[in-house]
Amino acid sequence: MKRRLWRLLTLLVLIPMGLVACTSAAQQSPAKPTESTAEVSKATPLIFLGNKKIAPVVYLEGTTPSGVAVDLTRALAKHISQPIEIRAMDWSQAQGLVAQGQADALIQINETEQRRKLYDFSDALLESRFSIFTNTDRTAISSASSLRGLRVGVESGGLPQLLLAKDSLIGLTTIPNFLAGFRQLSEGSLDAIVVDHRVGSYVIAENNLRGIKVSGSPIALSHSAIAVRKGNTDLLQSINKALRAIKADGTYDAVLEKWRPKEVVFQTREQISRDTYYAVTAALLLLLLVSAVWMVFLRRELARRHNSEERLHALVQTIPDLVWLKDMEGAYLFCNQQFERFFGASEAEIVGKTDYDFVNRELADFFRDNDRKAMAAGEPRSNEEWLTFARDGYRGLFETIKTPMLDHAQQVIGVLGIARDVTARKAAEEKIERLAFYDPLTELPNRRLVLDRLRQAIAGSLRDGRQGALLFIDLDNFKVLNDTSGHAVGDLLLIEVSRRLALCVRGNDTIARLGGDEFVVMLEDLSANPGEAAAQAKGVGEKIHAALDRPYAIGDAPHRTTASIGITLFGDGEQSVEDVLKQADIAMYQAKAAGRDTLRFFDIVMETAVAARAAMETVLRSALTNRQLMLHYQPQVNGARGTIGAEALLRWQHPRRGVVMPGEFVPLAEETGLIISIGQWVLETACTQLAAWAGDAATAHLQLAINVSARQFRQPNFVDCVRTALDQTGAPPGRLELELTESVVLDNIDDTIAKMQQLKEIGVGFAMDDFGTGYSSLSYLTRLPLDRLKIDRSFICNLPDSESDAIVVQAIITMAHTLGLKVVAEGVETTEQHDFLGQQGCKIFQGYLFGKPMPLGEFEAAVAAR
Repeated sequence: MKRRLWRLLTLLVLIPMGLVACTSAAQQSPAKPTESTAEVSKATPLIFLGNKKIAPVVYLEGTTPSGVAVDLTRALAKHISQPIEIRAMDWSQAQGLVAQGQADALIQINETEQRRKLYDFSDALLESRFSIFTNTDRTAISSASSLRGLRVGVESGGLPQLLLAKDSLIGLTTIPNFLAGFRQLSEGSLDAIVVDHRVGSYVIAENNLRGIKVSGSPIALSHSAIAVRKGNTDLLQSINKALRAIKADGTYDAVLEKWRPKEVVFQTREQISRDTYYAVTAALLLLLLVSAVWMVFLRRELARRHNSEERLHALVQTIPDLVWLKDMEGAYLFCNQQFERFFGASEAEIVGKTDYDFVNRELADFFRDNDRKAMAAGEPRSNEEWLTFARDGYRGLFETIKTPMLDHAQQVIGVLGIARDVTARKAAEEKIERLAFYDPLTELPNRRLVLDRLRQAIAGSLRDGRQGALLFIDLDNFKVLNDTSGHAVGDLLLIEVSRRLALCVRGNDTIARLGGDEFVVMLEDLSANPGEAAAQAKGVGEKIHAALDRPYAIGDAPHRTTASIGITLFGDGEQSVEDVLKQADIAMYQAKAAGRDTLRFFDIVMETAVAARAAMETVLRSALTNRQLMLHYQPQVNGARGTIGAEALLRWQHPRRGVVMPGEFVPLAEETGLIISIGQWVLETACTQLAAWAGDAATAHLQLAINVSARQFRQPNFVDCVRTALDQTGAPPGRLELELTESVVLDNIDDTIAKMQQLKEIGVGFAMDDFGTGYSSLSYLTRLPLDRLKIDRSFICNLPDSESDAIVVQAIITMAHTLGLKVVAEGVETTEQHDFLGQQGCKIFQGYLFGKPMPLGEFEAAVAAR
């Protein structure tokens, strides 16, 4: 078991040497060979050997390739129909030949994720064990962690360096070659060397080095294979078949035996004296006597532990949960029979491989990420995941617990996973929950659940300042339908009512059945303004009223029913769930008292406000056709107070109320969609005025800015509307400036940029209005094709006395100039504000100091006077 653990904890080793197999010219159409590869390309299938000497694995004796990998390759060649020739070659050159199609395989290569993209790998060719070599007089080193504080020699880029570099307490020294490293070990300049056991033993024996021993168990194992160019399945199958053949006929074992490293002799630096010899002999005899007694006890203990291990193994194999163990790199060390069913492979096929060998990359990444989180946390972590079994196609929900595995030094060495099927349990829990919180007939939330949600919604409204509404819906004369057509028809009608209600609300709204023919609809995140919130709730109520009024195709005949709807708002003050529900119920009975088939608000004042709002909407719709809308113009001046343009501001000349400011009617226009028609009128009027100014030398220089609403800007044909207005009026595009707010810009910024760039191409300018009050961010400012930033008036009004506002204004001006943007200060009302802004570099101003918004005639007179 220990041998398996170390084998599977091994990292992939990057052996800096390569073997390449090439196919004949008949199989490939290689590119014209260069001078360095001309001789190679003439030959039939070749195997190339890296020229770095790593005896006895693979090396050169003069110019002749030799070593265990070479002998194994020659043995494979006898079972492959194509001839194979072995030659020395640089690793990068060998890879290049494979890429050019002049070679087919690399021999003695370790498999990595990157290499799997280029090659297909054969079965394992050769195993390497990496051992710790020390002086014989040093206490045995049992593990890699015991190397802390020692000077350790490693080969550059090899597995030992990659493995030990993770521990900063180990002093690693790169050795030029293995012989030089062992000599440093003998001289005492190194405390240990970590190297392939076969290579290290060979170097010690060949150079007759003394006083060196293998200390402890191997710290890592690695397997190399033959890498075949991607897609050459015939050659890969031939190689795997040949490997099986030489292993079956004993050739493979004979090659390994031939190159088996000589055992490292444990020798001291000086001869043991005769007296010491006798003393040691006597001690050994005594030790043998004690050992004999100890062995009796040990056999009994081992037998007991063996039985315990067998019982534990049987238990793990028979439990219904999936159990597995991985090393830190994600390679499997162990799994039980249930886990074999998941991957559809035996434990022998799974061990040593990773999730990427069995499942798609997305799922493997998910598994690996959870492994890392568990190891990093240092404690068990659990999650739920849906798994599909490869063996039988079963799919279920599993609760997975991953526990980091620690060694004796409390260092993480892997992760233990246990997954339990909780599909049936979850289904039972969901069924219990539905019985407790949902109506079994309509599958809508029941009274219990909706009251809980209403409690949360009331708290959320108080916290966020936004209104909510509760609609109480009662079907008119439902009892008559039940009595005349039967409860079965009544049930079908209730189900259809629930479906129609779902089509009338948003996804985050709640529909519930309180019982019988009573339903409620809870609306959240309505406007913070009670009047607007009431209008929104009324709109949903009317939509529901119309939907429920349509005929129902149930049974043999159509059925009709109407509904009485009561509405109440919540969010203005401390309201209990019971109060809100009672108010909606009272409003519903008010609708019943009004003759049924209608809706009523609980608060008569609110209902009056809704009626007034509806009346305003009717009048506003006629304002366009009756030419009641007009533009006022507020001057924009330069540092010398010369008028350079104006901002066009919308006004409504109401027949009875006089001039109505936009704050009173624009929100309603936005909500009803009238803003699109109004915005188009503003655009066309502004373009007409620009064309008129362009014909007069006194006003031809003036620029005119207009505000663009979110709904208008988001229209798919917005760019075409602007182009048409400019073309039809003959207005100069370069004198038109469109002002956008940050909320408009950030709503689908890619669409915003595309529209702005199209209009910029014809000369239209853009300004960011009310800058600083929204979500100001350099990330979008650098992407938007803006010309100006308009500092919001809230930062101007307290200048120069407010230090905080002064700092903000200074920062905005500096940032704008850095981005190459002009700055317009809005709301300038005093000379002190103007002087301060001018000192900070602001050159364009707008505010009452220079003129209020005024009708066209007054504005043109003011321009002439300046």
